[in-house]
Amino acid sequence: MHDKKNRTDDSPPLFGSWKIIYSLVIIELIILITLFFILTKVFS
Repeated sequence: MHDKKNRTDDSPPLFGSWKIIYSLVIIELIILITLFFILTKVFS
């Protein structure tokens, strides 16, 4: 039915693995939340 070639066509164009992309998104989210928390504390 499905061969291995079709599964490799689903790879992302930039980093080669969806796991890497999801990790980068989560890290960016943590950095943004931390930054906004610090800015809120400094300017409140």
